[in-house]
Amino acid sequence: MLFIDLKKAYDNIPLKKLWKALEEIRISYTLIKTVIELYRKSFSYIKRGGLLSEGFEVMKGLCQGCCISPTLFNIYVEKP
Repeated sequence: MLFIDLKKAYDNIPLKKLWKALEEIRISYTLIKTVIELYRKSFSYIKRGGLLSEGFEVMKGLCQGCCISPTLFNIYVEKP
C-alpha cells in the first residue's frame, strides 16, 4: 500500500516545472497560458490571533480545492 499526503504533495509542485511538463505532453499553448493565468499573481496571507499578515506571492504548489488540481498533479508526477 502507498499513502500520499496530498496536501503536502500539492504544496510542493514547482509551477515552472509543471508548465514544462504540460508542454512536453503537447497540451495546447492556449490551455497552458490559461492555467498559468489562474496561478499568476496568486497571493496568500497568514492570520494569527485575529491579525492578518501582508500578502506574499505563491511560487509553488497547486491550489487546494481547485477542480483541475488533481489532473495537474497527475500530469506532473507522471511526466516523462
